Amino acid sequence: MTETEPQPNALETVNSSNAVTNCKLIRQNSPSIKQISSVVDETVHALLTNDIVRAKKFVDEHWSTNPKMALLSALLTYINAISSHDDSELTHSLNVVWATESIGSKLSYSPDPADALTGTLIQADTHLLGSMIQVIQESYVKALLNLRRSFSFYKQAQQQLKAVTLSSEEYELLEGWCLFGVGFFGILLSFLPPTLLTIASWTFFACAKSREESIEMLHKSQRSKSFMSPFSALLLLSYYLTISSFTGLESEHDLQDAKRLLDWSDQHYPNGALFRLMESRYYRSRKELRHAIEIVENAVNDVKDLPSV
Repeated sequence: MTETEPQPNALETVNSSNAVTNCKLIRQNSPSIKQISSVVDETVHALLTNDIVRAKKFVDEHWSTNPKMALLSALLTYINAISSHDDSELTHSLNVVWATESIGSKLSYSPDPADALTGTLIQADTHLLGSMIQVIQESYVKALLNLRRSFSFYKQAQQQLKAVTLSSEEYELLEGWCLFGVGFFGILLSFLPPTLLTIASWTFFACAKSREESIEMLHKSQRSKSFMSPFSALLLLSYYLTISSFTGLESEHDLQDAKRLLDWSDQHYPNGALFRLMESRYYRSRKELRHAIEIVENAVNDVKDLPSV
């Protein structure tokens, strides 16, 4: 197969102030943030129900007027890069991630508190995505530094959220986003050996939450109306059905929680391949191996003909 150069993404050359200005114009002309959030929710729904073409269409149409859509564009290029295992795609994805980070950086200085918080959280997410790409590229020092920056931005956003006045709708959307990030890092750090955890807590990741607090944060994020809700559900399912299994911490309570999340995902993201793969792990944990294999086969069949994002 002949290798091709990755297609250029407008985010790599965009003047990030354009996206910030356009976001402000949308907010000024809208009676609420629903008109901004709905397209984000539709894009996430398309992505998690295997409709990649529709998700990419939404991203291409709206990334320049909605910074959250620019973030989803970075996510799509990341998924494409790790799927292809191609060095040029990884570099391309990292360029898009840092272009999106620049949008978040400028937006974080907005006088509007909701926009400023959105900017901080975009910075947090892009540094997290960037670090994951750098791990694949074996740039471990850079990855660690960007993980640290990501954690700092999530904590900063959490503090901002407590200090500003927002509508109840804005507060719930942004709180769910904050809880995802802080909860993610809490679970990640909780599996470090005690000595390393102490060092991390005193140096790179001060004030990280305990595992129990982090799990509760992710549950609260999943129950929120934030576009991060399904990603919190996937992270919880990964903890309950993969991490706990490998570490010997799996319990009946965890499996019951996982089943509730799977029932929720079936209602909101029917036939979503990622959720179905988690469902197969659930039935594997229940020793129903034939059913688990059947679910995996169906999930693979649903996505085998999907185009690259």
